[in-house]
This record gives sequence, structure tokens and C-alpha cells, in this order.
Amino acid sequence: MALIKEPKNIDLNIKSKEWSERDLKDFRLLMKKLKNKKSQTSTNTSKRKAIK
Repeated sequence: MALIKEPKNIDLNIKSKEWSERDLKDFRLLMKKLKNKKSQTSTNTSKRKAIK
């Protein structure tokens, strides 16, 4: 893995603002949905392989 050189006029150091409680709640809900969706699809495919 190589280091990235910063262009002269661009600063790659970014300070992000703190997430609000609402933002955190929305993010956690989204991640939960994505994990559930992924676990359901991966379980279904492995069951199909096991049955065959």
C-alpha cells in the first residue's frame, strides 16, 4: 500500500462535525437493515447449496 502525496493547493486533513443523535439513530437503523438484508440473502444461498 502506497502513501498518497497531497497536491500543493489541497488539504486532505478534514475535520468532521459531530453527529447529532438523530443522525446516529438514522445511521444505526440503516446499518441494521443492511445487515439483516445481507444475512437473509447469504443464508438463503447457503441453504440452497446444502439441499442440492
